[in-house]
Amino acid sequence: MLQQTDATTLTPIYSSLEPDVLPADTLARAFREQTGLYVLPVRLTGMYYDGRGDELIFCFRCTMRGGDLAIPEGQPPAGFFDAQPLPRGLAAPYRQPAGDTLHHKGGPVYLSSIEEGVGARLGRLLSGRTRTAPSAPEWEVTVAVVASVVAALGDAVAWVRDRPGEPWRLPAGRVARGEAPWETIRRRLLPALGWYGGSETLNGVYLAAGRPALTLVFAVTLRDVPPPNENLHLAAPGDEMEVYDPQAQIQAINAREFLPRTLFHLAAGE
Repeated sequence: MLQQTDATTLTPIYSSLEPDVLPADTLARAFREQTGLYVLPVRLTGMYYDGRGDELIFCFRCTMRGGDLAIPEGQPPAGFFDAQPLPRGLAAPYRQPAGDTLHHKGGPVYLSSIEEGVGARLGRLLSGRTRTAPSAPEWEVTVAVVASVVAALGDAVAWVRDRPGEPWRLPAGRVARGEAPWETIRRRLLPALGWYGGSETLNGVYLAAGRPALTLVFAVTLRDVPPPNENLHLAAPGDEMEVYDPQAQIQAINAREFLPRTLFHLAAGE
């Protein structure tokens, strides 16, 4: 299902996120309002960072629930297209996400940055078209990392603190403008570990209550055991010998199960 946004360009159905609304609900409403169709987003397949507009994009596989294709007045034309091969008019930024989504068989979410090819940039310059982001609030995005390692004491999680005496917390940091979330992971872990080597899996997305802010929780498996120091501690999430940040402890326990049943949560606090 694609929309025709101009004489030559096709795009998927999409909508900007709103505070207190889960992404799957936002997408289902967008389909209903823009096409008259009722869909159920059944699986998050990919999260993509588009550096041209500093945008984070969630992509879903959906199933039809009902409704009739009836484009409301003021909405662009839309219809179903053959998926193999992808339609030539599909806009370049959406080709990789569309291909990933069609081939996603379940399991970890694809994490990737969208790169604009030379041909696409040249075509945009020659046509005079510029990409404009949809009107949306500026979102505050934070990354929290559950970094686990198989050590002599078993499966351990890396906890950090800025100075001795503070509670142990999961490595976390604000995603900077122009930075993909997985780049934030590496930037945040490097000072604590002195190196970084690991594979990232998106484990949870927590939306803050009443404001445009979300926390992305990643499970990271470290390939080597870091040497503990006064600001780096290796322990199981249920270890009661140490003082942990309560919310971080919950997230760490959840992340020990490879993929929870749902990735998205409305959080009452930070």
